[in-house]
Amino acid sequence: MFHLPAYNPPLEAILIACGTICRLSFAALGPFRNALARPSQPLTTPPPWLLGLAGTVWAILWFGLALLAFGIYPPFPSAATIGAGLLLAIVVVLIVPRWTADLRFRHKHQFALIFGTILGSMLIGFLRFLGDASIDFYFKLVLNLIAIALMITLWFQIKKRSVTPREKNLALVPLYGSDW
Repeated sequence: MFHLPAYNPPLEAILIACGTICRLSFAALGPFRNALARPSQPLTTPPPWLLGLAGTVWAILWFGLALLAFGIYPPFPSAATIGAGLLLAIVVVLIVPRWTADLRFRHKHQFALIFGTILGSMLIGFLRFLGDASIDFYFKLVLNLIAIALMITLWFQIKKRSVTPREKNLALVPLYGSDW
């Protein structure tokens, strides 16, 4: 797709990657793993519309990093790209669990964050079709509209759903693996 030559990483890059994998494995499995697995301190959950907007912006920025990583446009220093990618990942890892630990975090917040991220990914995908209204553009448009319609249907199902007593008593409504 990108018509790039085969990439043969230098030995230093391979050693750095292996060292990083070892350090991350040690952090996840070693004696400090309990410090990393502590429950998050709650952070006031923003309104769902703001979470959706944040998810959209995050997805668009992440796509921009992919463009920079492949050197498509614009020419950008790789260290800055890696730093921006790490910053985006760290923001998600440090903030989202704190939002989900808030008692006010509900399925509507979870939905808004996921929907916003999906919407951002869908919207930025149209960038490829600027000035090109090919059959692929219309196929993407129709499928994206169907996906949005289905997500809106899901939203109305979530709105109708009442809060269960279990959710009222939990300090942490799970972001993953919820029971609905």
